[in-house]
Amino acid sequence: MAENVGVTLLPEQPVARRFGTGELLMIIGGVIGLLFMLLLLIWYIDDVRFDWLAMSLIVLMALDIWTVVAGLLSMSSEKLLLVPYAWCGLVTVMQVGQASTLWVAKLPVPRGGLSVKFLGAGVDFFILLGAVLVGLGAYMAQKGIGVFPDARAPIAAGPEDQLAKLKDMFDRGLISEEDYNRKRSELVQRL
Repeated sequence: MAENVGVTLLPEQPVARRFGTGELLMIIGGVIGLLFMLLLLIWYIDDVRFDWLAMSLIVLMALDIWTVVAGLLSMSSEKLLLVPYAWCGLVTVMQVGQASTLWVAKLPVPRGGLSVKFLGAGVDFFILLGAVLVGLGAYMAQKGIGVFPDARAPIAAGPEDQLAKLKDMFDRGLISEEDYNRKRSELVQRL
């Protein structure tokens, strides 16, 4: 008679997320935001000069890069997903606040103002779009929506394969005849 081998179960460890659509959206959104902030910085410096507004754009670009890096690092630490959420909120508030201030106050557009004169060109829209994509990607990553399949994961075996494996285990004496018959009847019912 075969002897049952005792198995000690370890406490469940948190499983790291796999790369998916959410992480991809965070990267795309970060790159879109970064490119259009860089374009805005080049236009601004070319038109005016290097001042505190240009410095603030450089700081925002650095924050954008950190946001994407934090989003990717969040695959091992879920707490880092707060960074992309915060980035999305910050940029949204800044862009909406800037546009609504000009619209409500009917202020004249200052020459060289931070992206104000480029509203028609759509630069602000793309910076905002990048931030929203980062936020959406963070949400999708957190919820596990659109996770790409792991290529290294074994293909799920059908009942026929499981029956063959069960028979092999019984023949090698790894499971008892009682366990073999019980599990075999379960698998046969699934056929």
